[in-house]
Amino acid sequence: MKNNKILFFIIIFIILFIFSTFRNGLGTDYYYYANIYNNLDTSHTEFLFKLLFVTIPRVISKNAIIFFALTSFIINYFFLKTIFRYSQIVPLAIIIYITQFYFNSFNIVRQFIAISLFLYYGIKILNEKRIVIYFIFIFLLAQIHYSMYFMIIFPFLGSHNFKKSIYWFIWIASFIIFFTQSYNIVNISKIFSSTAKLNFLSDKFNFVSDASNYFYGTFTTNIQLIIKNILCVVFILRIKYFKNNKNIYWLNLFLFGAVLHNILFKYSLYAVRIGYYGEVALLILIPLFINSFKEKKYRIILLILFVIFFSFSFYYRFIINGESEVFKRFN
Repeated sequence: MKNNKILFFIIIFIILFIFSTFRNGLGTDYYYYANIYNNLDTSHTEFLFKLLFVTIPRVISKNAIIFFALTSFIINYFFLKTIFRYSQIVPLAIIIYITQFYFNSFNIVRQFIAISLFLYYGIKILNEKRIVIYFIFIFLLAQIHYSMYFMIIFPFLGSHNFKKSIYWFIWIASFIIFFTQSYNIVNISKIFSSTAKLNFLSDKFNFVSDASNYFYGTFTTNIQLIIKNILCVVFILRIKYFKNNKNIYWLNLFLFGAVLHNILFKYSLYAVRIGYYGEVALLILIPLFINSFKEKKYRIILLILFVIFFSFSFYYRFIINGESEVFKRFN
């Protein structure tokens, strides 16, 4: 990176790192992770996460601020490094990161650690065709968050330049499944809700019931998935501009996440988690999409429209709707 880029990187990183580290109770999962670190309550966490982010750091200090500093450093450092390495419009990618992902990282800590490392190292490993190393890497990341196991199948799809008709077929089929589910999920939720009351069922079943009802009633989840489907259509229409060896991974990653989110939507909490792996590709795809237009005036118009859109999305999701409860204390 040139000197001005390095300075810009350092300034943005420090701001994001400090706010994330010293968030002091902000976010729905803050006290959950504080309890894990303070009381070694790691029975529901993965082995590598427990070792690297709880056991070893506690040798230095038993103050939970060490945990939040370490996780905030890794998440923000590798997300920003990915943006500066791959994005054609770095400021826009940073806006997308802050408005769409940054505040969710306050809660989904383990998964965002895994995602940040996957974006920076995983895509590079795939570009270099080191498939065995990739599988080992994914296995290690899955010991930070189990959802990373889904990315085992990505190498078989990620580098392929499929025909446009194949992309249309896969997306339309997944959207039909999503659309069909939207009519049936009410009954499914009712079944879960009623049967989960039976004493002999496990706590996990109650968790599935709660998750099903929660995501059925959360308007933002529907809106985010609808927006992702609209972007699928937009990207497929402009697909020839993404079809080189460096860009195809990002396009396929986004479509991979969106299609799986469509298929699995509302049947499980995992669908939303899987969707994040594709959604983060927007950091690279949106700038690529804008630059696919030759005329400067169109690029400027699109840039302004995307900034406005992501700003309104942030305001609705996090300020009005209280997603992640990051801004709850300020309301």
